[in-house]
Amino acid sequence: MRLRPILGAAALGLTLAGGAGAQPVNRAQEAEAMLAAAGFPIRAGQVVNVCGRPSRPRPMAVDLNGDGRPEAVIVDQDSACYGPTGASFSVIQQQGPGRWELVGAGRGQIKLLDTRTNGWRDWSLEGAGCQRTWTYQSGQGYVSLKPCPGEGGSRPATAATA
Repeated sequence: MRLRPILGAAALGLTLAGGAGAQPVNRAQEAEAMLAAAGFPIRAGQVVNVCGRPSRPRPMAVDLNGDGRPEAVIVDQDSACYGPTGASFSVIQQQGPGRWELVGAGRGQIKLLDTRTNGWRDWSLEGAGCQRTWTYQSGQGYVSLKPCPGEGGSRPATAATA
């Protein structure tokens, strides 16, 4: 099955976030839950991106909220799908064994910043053009409160044009 190496990599190092009292979850099930939360469905045993194209998303474990447990930043590269940036990412947080929630997403290369808002690390996008900063807002996830010139107001980080 083509899915196994990707799923194993996605769950690697991220399933310990539940702590000592958490119930064990099969790594493949954990990885499937992570991918689903990040917007990567599995069709015919293969991970696909939002364009329905075969994908090899790459997870990165990072403690974004300072609680000592990793969240996941899942990055995908596909210039045919994501336009000029050629990349997309999703930020997900574990809610329990086998349960993940999307807290932010965007197109481009994510750049984690040293600053924090509401305890969570801020981020921006690498590259040319306006560099908006996304901050974590309780109940909303990551949002950009200061739009670039020509944009009409704040946008959630999950906007397709982020």
